[in-house]
Amino acid sequence: MIWHPPDMECEDDYTNHLFKVLRREIGKVLEEDDPDVSLEMRTGTSHGIPDILIHDRLVLELKVSSRKSERDRLVGQCCEYSRGYVTWAIVIDWPEERVEKLVDLLEAKCLNYIEVIEFNEDEDDDDEDEDFDEEEDN
Repeated sequence: MIWHPPDMECEDDYTNHLFKVLRREIGKVLEEDDPDVSLEMRTGTSHGIPDILIHDRLVLELKVSSRKSERDRLVGQCCEYSRGYVTWAIVIDWPEERVEKLVDLLEAKCLNYIEVIEFNEDEDDDDEDEDFDEEEDN
């Protein structure tokens, strides 16, 4: 699965969109293998409220803004979540140098086990997501 996030207004919109795509894709893959895999959005845990929690094992924390304050907030959130979960930082439309600074900061703090995954808007690839949005509306 490759997610191509369309241009959205805010971080919550991206989180909602990714959650719908994951729910659809996980359903396809795990229908027969493991129907009990859970996917939760903004659910409370003993380590905070992650954007997306998959099967009580993997946290996805999304950030759209690459401002230093948001980067620092992301590091703090991921640090706390990583105490109980595998943690991935999902950064959307961050300039390459900001992503590199994030990765360097995580490494300097011995948090290099937190995976940083970049997504950038690509208008040419939105057709797949538009089809998905139309399916959801029906």
